[in-house]
Amino acid sequence: MQEFSSSPLILISAVFLAVLAGSFAAARIRLVLSRIIRVGMAVLLLLVVLRPSVSDRNASANPVIAVMMDNSNSMVLTKKLREAVKYFRQIENDLKKNFELKYYFFSSDASPVKSFSPDSSGGRSTDISRSLWTVRRENGAGLAGILLFTDGNHNGQQPPGRWVSDLNVPVTVVSLSQPSSVRDVEVIGVNSADFAFKNTPLTVSVAVRLTGCASVPVKLSVRSKNDKSRIIAAKTITADKQSELVSVDMQFTPEAGGRFTYLAMAEPVEGEATSANNSAEFVLDVIRDKTRALYICGRPGPEYAFLRNVLKNDANVELVSFVILRRPENIALVPEHDLALIPFPVHELFTKELFNFDILILDNFSYRGFGFRDEYFSNIAKWVRERGGGLLIKGGEDAFANGGWNSTALADIIPVEMSDSGADSMIYESYKPMVADYSHPVMLLDDNPKKNRQLWENLPALEGCRVLKAKSQASALAFCPWRELPLITAWQYKKGRVAAIASDTTWRWALQAPTPREYNKFWTNVIRYLSSDENVSGYKVLLDKSRYFAGQEFNAKIYSPGQSRPAELRLSLTEPSGPQRFLEIKTGTNMLFTAGAKLDKAGLYKISLYSANSSKPLWSGVLQAGEASILEDSNLGNNETMLKYIAEVSGGALLNQKNASAGMLSDKFRKGGRSETRKKKELFKSPLWMFVITAFFVFDLLFRRKKGLL
Repeated sequence: MQEFSSSPLILISAVFLAVLAGSFAAARIRLVLSRIIRVGMAVLLLLVVLRPSVSDRNASANPVIAVMMDNSNSMVLTKKLREAVKYFRQIENDLKKNFELKYYFFSSDASPVKSFSPDSSGGRSTDISRSLWTVRRENGAGLAGILLFTDGNHNGQQPPGRWVSDLNVPVTVVSLSQPSSVRDVEVIGVNSADFAFKNTPLTVSVAVRLTGCASVPVKLSVRSKNDKSRIIAAKTITADKQSELVSVDMQFTPEAGGRFTYLAMAEPVEGEATSANNSAEFVLDVIRDKTRALYICGRPGPEYAFLRNVLKNDANVELVSFVILRRPENIALVPEHDLALIPFPVHELFTKELFNFDILILDNFSYRGFGFRDEYFSNIAKWVRERGGGLLIKGGEDAFANGGWNSTALADIIPVEMSDSGADSMIYESYKPMVADYSHPVMLLDDNPKKNRQLWENLPALEGCRVLKAKSQASALAFCPWRELPLITAWQYKKGRVAAIASDTTWRWALQAPTPREYNKFWTNVIRYLSSDENVSGYKVLLDKSRYFAGQEFNAKIYSPGQSRPAELRLSLTEPSGPQRFLEIKTGTNMLFTAGAKLDKAGLYKISLYSANSSKPLWSGVLQAGEASILEDSNLGNNETMLKYIAEVSGGALLNQKNASAGMLSDKFRKGGRSETRKKKELFKSPLWMFVITAFFVFDLLFRRKKGLL
């Protein structure tokens, strides 16, 4: 039955008749015709503005039940859709006795269908919230209930929450059974700490859902996301049941500091429904309980005394130091066993203990006379190259080529070129360093660029500089100004870092300056740099998840090393398309702050933490937001928590497919009475009517000009 909304039409008719009556009272027919055209134009304009509509009102003897069938990928891949359609056909005729049934397939949204096909193609996402409300709007107040077939794996932008509670329609949810023929290995997630300690074993728990895999060996591994070919930990598991959820402990030892993304992966098994859910990411901030430093000094002096004091008083450094007080070639006037000096444990240090350290400092040290083997040099190079060790070689009479290092395996990893003759020249003059890169982490005496430059300019002069040449790929951070000889040089070598300092008089920055602050800061920077700790500032930002999807929110915890306040910090989020926005930082407790934002698009986001007066980040990192479709193929099990929530909040019920009969379903909905649905169609919504109005206007203008009425 159709009916028009009449109030706008009555008003329009009255206006038309009044103007028409006035027109016939006019003397000339041309004026009447002109007015008729104008009235027609006005009427059309009013129709477009008032938008009258026609309603299609349908009444049925039985209440309406909307049957919603999830045909998303997670339902198709696991054959749950086929099973759900088969089950519904068994109860369909019994339900029709008491209800009028309306059919809807849904994935990203709901769309009406005449019947359910078990061969429906899968949707790339599941938006239960939007789909429920689409069905609710289309059926109006006469909807008696909704019968929902879904696995509950909602991945739309809006969680069901208030959407379900505001439906005012009971939703009866049918929990679907997993077909016995489906085989799938799903890595659900990884339970791990927010951070781990370098060179300390770490155990993570990997949650795995095994479906149809009874007695089938499944190989699990932990790998770096950046190098998936390298297996860090591995284990093989076997399920006892056809469907089983297991937790597997995996242990590995992080070998480098920093923020790393790992993958917990399961190798695909034969006949598996999908491999899209065979891995899960987790992020670890690898830090050091303490940075272990091995300091070997060739001869005692003020440089050794001041630097050793800095390292000993740094709470983040565990120091083991050796200073050579007597070389093997020195003649002793007493027997060896009467000397209070301990032998230099060369073999133990460079075959076993070296790999337990993060940093090796060779200060004015020559290896000659200590029985060094080629094996020791190779171990040091391997420790830097493969284990991420940090090596510092620094000036003095026995350093660099004078110490014989130019003829060892270390010559390739040291960032400066040494003399081929076996002896580097030394220039003994006073000078102030000429800084080439104030922004390098080693050179940051203050976060404020202007103040940082002033501090370097005001440092006391050094004396003496070894004649070296920076290698082409190395960064020369500071020079001796009179001959532009590299004073401080550094580079990344494979996984490790190596630095060279061509002088042994930096102690002057502590003794001759008003305070030793800048000296301490410089050497702290050097230690942090060599240990590959990019977070020289001490700030940390930890994210609440290891992976995100478009439409989700991320939350971050910000750890401050000092008495910072939110007003002193800024956290920025740079979107994949380029725009940068700053987020509100909220006060927490114990030097902890929080911030968060919604990730509107899929792609790579950059997060940076700044101090209020600096453009250089204190901390920076990235997070990846994937497409919701990736999540669709990843979750193939039933989300029973979601199913139960929808049923309870809507006032419906959660039934199991195995024992839910048509009679049981009928009892869950309102019986009796008549239901009514109404569809409203606007008559003058099309832009074509604006074209008609324009045509009337042009015709009227031409007509009046031709008849001389203008």
